[in-house]
This record gives sequence, C-alpha cells and structure tokens, in this order.
Amino acid sequence: MSTPQTETFVDFLVKELLRAGSDTAILFELRMRTFLIVALCFGLGLVMHYKIRGGPATKDELATRIILDVAPTAVIFTLLFLFNFIRSPYLLYSESKQQANQKIQELTQERDQVRSKNTEQEEEIAGLKSRSLEGEKGGARHGLDDNAQIEAAIHKVLSFPNAVQDLTAPPTIVETLLTDQTPRKLFNVLVLYDENAVGAVPGSGPVLRDFLHKYYQFERNTAQLENELLTRIGSMVPVRFREGWTIYLRYAILRFGGMSKDQVIAGGNFLNFDITWDDSERVYGQLLSDPVIAKKFSDAFSQYKGFVETTKKLTANER
Repeated sequence: MSTPQTETFVDFLVKELLRAGSDTAILFELRMRTFLIVALCFGLGLVMHYKIRGGPATKDELATRIILDVAPTAVIFTLLFLFNFIRSPYLLYSESKQQANQKIQELTQERDQVRSKNTEQEEEIAGLKSRSLEGEKGGARHGLDDNAQIEAAIHKVLSFPNAVQDLTAPPTIVETLLTDQTPRKLFNVLVLYDENAVGAVPGSGPVLRDFLHKYYQFERNTAQLENELLTRIGSMVPVRFREGWTIYLRYAILRFGGMSKDQVIAGGNFLNFDITWDDSERVYGQLLSDPVIAKKFSDAFSQYKGFVETTKKLTANER
C-alpha cells in the first residue's frame, strides 16, 4: 500500500504563485500571441522613430512612454498580483474542499447504486423462487402476465411521461438538458425487460426493439464524447477540477443545441468558481472550430430528434 505524499510549504507556495499569476493574466486577458504582437509593434515603432527623429529624440520618447504607460501598468499589475496572491490560499482551499465533496458524493452514489442493485437482485431471486414453487401449471399464465406488464409499462410512459419517476439519474449531461424526456424514460422502461419480450410486443415490438438498441448506443456515444471534452476543456481553462469543467461543457452543449448566448444567460445562472459567460463563450468557440466535435454534437441532437419522433408515433398508435 502506497503512502500518501505530504505537500511541502514550498510546493504550496509555488501553487499560490501560479494561481495568482494565472488569475492576474486572465483579468488582463493576456495571451502569448497578444504579448508577442504588442512587443513586435513596440519594437518596430522604436526603430521607425529612431530612423526619423534620431537617437536622442528616441531616448526621450522611450523615457516618456515608460513613465506614462509602462510604469502605471506595472504598478497595477503588481497590485493585482499581490491581491490574487493573498486570496489564492482561500481559492485553493475551496477548490480542494469542492473536489473532496465531489468525491464523497460520487462514492456515496456508488454505494447507493450497489445497495440498490443488491436489493433488486434479492427481489429477483425471491421472485424466481416464488415462480418455481408455483410449478409448471402456472407457466403459461405467468407468460401472459409478463407480456401484459410490459405493455402496461410502455403505455404508461408514452401516455403520461411526466408522471413516470426516473429510476436512475441521466448518465449524460446532454440528456439532463433535453426538453423532451420521453425517449429516455421509455428506454429506462424497456431495458428492464428481456429483449425478446420487448420485440414480441404486439404491433410495435420491432420498433421498440430497434429503439432499445439505438438509444443504448446513443447513451454510450454521448458519454464518451462528454468525457473526452471534459479532459480537453481542462487544458483550456484555469479551473483545475472536473466540476468546473462540467460548467463549461454544459454551456457548450446548450450552445451546440441551438441556443444563443443571451438565451443561455436568460435561462438562469449556473456558473460558479469565478467562471464567466465570456470565458464560457470562448471555450465554446474553440470547440465549435473543431469540425469533428461540431459534427458529433449535430449527429447526437439529430438522433435524439429521431427518438422523439418515434415516441410520438408510438404514442399515436397507443390511442
């Protein structure tokens, strides 16, 4: 068993300095490209001034620029850096605490899922024992009861989707943000039954079976895409923990889904950890510039739209 490493004072001081520098740079919106362009323009201006006015005039102009421009900027930058350095311990502590709380929540959810699964297995075993005690005499009757149960569950979720409670939380962020939740709830019902039993539902069995397969693959593809983007977003933003990256991803998903920046803002403030709407829009713009990512989101939303149309047709057939 490995011994956890203890963070030294020097390590923590380095983290404070890096955090303060990062926050100050973000406030000034400093980018390496911008810095290089400004330096190049400044150097070119000095050369042109030297050629036209001569050396003494250029020295005077340079001294004036240092007094009027560079010195005040350096003073403000230093004061902001000191301010960010003073508050960095609190921010680092808050982020570490948030990460710990997030880990506790994940472990708690895993524990609850294991307990729920164990309970379901115990109930299933008890049901199998009960059926075996009834013998072959009731076999045909139970088959008819199971078919009736599937049909009743499908009818309920199609006719009253808002009244059907979620058995599990949506596994992807995309699914939590979609307006029409009927496809997801129908999938959660179908996945409880044997695939052959689903395919044997009178009238709509083949459609339901095809829906079951396609929605399962949709969830897997969407979860994989979100995990890949969370890692990528982590390399694009100053926030250093996954929950913060999730905020950026949620904003990007809403924008990929067709909402404008103003519509997202009007929908309610879900930002945290000093994340701004402008920075969220910046991250979305970088993701949008990748044609592979843009196509994957377009395909995902288009596929879900097809699921909605399927559930509407199934609902019409139920009536």
